Amino acid sequence: MKQQRIFDALGGVDPQLIQRSERTQKRRSWPAVIGALAACAAILAAVCLPQPGRQDGNKPIQTLSFTGGEVGDLHLCSIQYGPKPSASFAIYVNQNIYTTTEEDSIYTIRPIEALPEGFPPIDLTISHMEGRWDKAAAMEAVTQELAETYAQVSEVEETEFTISRSASDGTDWDDAQADVLCVDDGYGGSFILIARYFTEAAEGHGVRFRDMMNTFTVVYEGFVTSPAWVGELQDTAKRLMDAIFSDRLEDVSDLLAEDAEVDGYGRDISGDISVAAIDYAPDDSQAPTSAIVSVKHTVELEDSYTYLTMELTYADGQWLLAWAGLEK
Repeated sequence: MKQQRIFDALGGVDPQLIQRSERTQKRRSWPAVIGALAACAAILAAVCLPQPGRQDGNKPIQTLSFTGGEVGDLHLCSIQYGPKPSASFAIYVNQNIYTTTEEDSIYTIRPIEALPEGFPPIDLTISHMEGRWDKAAAMEAVTQELAETYAQVSEVEETEFTISRSASDGTDWDDAQADVLCVDDGYGGSFILIARYFTEAAEGHGVRFRDMMNTFTVVYEGFVTSPAWVGELQDTAKRLMDAIFSDRLEDVSDLLAEDAEVDGYGRDISGDISVAAIDYAPDDSQAPTSAIVSVKHTVELEDSYTYLTMELTYADGQWLLAWAGLEK
């Protein structure tokens, strides 16, 4: 039972850990990167973003737009809100696998299935650095701490709004690993995402954390207004997605069109799925009559991504599923 718990807690990984976990485990000190950053001029104070519409030279990131989606046009994530309404973000969290907490302005995602005492930590933390901390400055501050904590730190990878790098303590099964993502908040500050795990969990929680980080989106309350159908489409797609992945279509009978066809996994995979993106493509951005929703995900983490595609129609203020299927 202990061995199976360890396997489950790692998110599905190499079963050889069962033998290795019986050996004497190395004990090590795990400096808290977030804790060290908190000492830097109260960086992790509660976020106070300027009111939407304020002109301060920084263009906020558009949360709801009809361009830039990976699969469709309107890219939205299932929302798990952050600690403060004024510092909101969206990130997809599979609550069958993870639990979330917020303390001292740090939002933490941890596996529900905890490892026995003595294993290195596994978590994903989200914090905010406001003011003059753009993503480059934020990453520089984080990197200084990474260099003191980990044996190796990778080169940075940068996009328009994000900058990322990884760190490693080695390749032994219990050596610490970290992935860091800094995201511009649109007002000169940054959100900091740090995923911590160890080598044996890299193909389990490490992959899941990276998928979650890919769905992270800054949310500006009141900055972007959207028509009612957007929220209705999100809610409908979320219910359908949960029902298809748990193989419980009876729970969403009110959302199925009369001749709806659904080709899912045929079994409950809700506890194993890792979602990397949810994209929405309505046929019209003002008055849609149909939409395609694509859910990018993996079940076997070492496998390539699969897409759950759902075709929905919209009439009389309600979205109904016409067809759903899986494709690579």
